[in-house]
Amino acid sequence: DLTLTTLDEGDFFGEMSLITGNKRSASAIAQTNCKLHTMDKETFEFNLSNDINFTRQILETLAHRLEDTDTNLKRHIQRSARLSKVFNVTG
Repeated sequence: DLTLTTLDEGDFFGEMSLITGNKRSASAIAQTNCKLHTMDKETFEFNLSNDINFTRQILETLAHRLEDTDTNLKRHIQRSARLSKVFNVTG
């Protein structure tokens, strides 16, 4: 198991599968008591089409998550390169 992120009050997850129709790429586990609200695809698409603030929040969150993923990938690539030099790995 790997923790990708920790969400706070007001955060959301699962939007990617609503957008792409693909299976979820991760699961969520609550570490405290919480209230969850669900949204089906039809409601999600309605909100995207009719609520600019909802759409902006989805886009901003996806952009931040992509930035975080990019930063983590760069860090991983740099670490791999350093390890390759230390252990003289090629190819």
